[in-house]
Amino acid sequence: MAKWFATRLTRILQASHGLWVALNREVHIKLHAMAMVGWVGMGLWVEWDALAWALMCLGFAMVGAIELLNTALECMVDAWCQDPSPVAKQIKDVAAGAVLWVVALVTIMASLLLYRQVIA
Repeated sequence: MAKWFATRLTRILQASHGLWVALNREVHIKLHAMAMVGWVGMGLWVEWDALAWALMCLGFAMVGAIELLNTALECMVDAWCQDPSPVAKQIKDVAAGAVLWVVALVTIMASLLLYRQVIA
């Protein structure tokens, strides 16, 4: 049981380190974090209800997860492709497109929640 717990704790610490590295090195993750703070401020200002907060937390998690996956994928492509390659560029562009897609959908969701709360 102690070994099981130690293994899980080690994995949590490794994941936390990965998150810390991404937050310190990736500009886009910092921008998403600042946007999240702005949306939280807007939610507090218009007094979102519990459903709106739950949906926004889901949206924040989606954006964060896809951005972290994009960062990991870009690091892998950079490690494997030392020279510029059209395939490497396409992989990175598609991964960035996935981030854009999720961010756009979450922004629309957040805007609708904000609009619903302000109008109501």
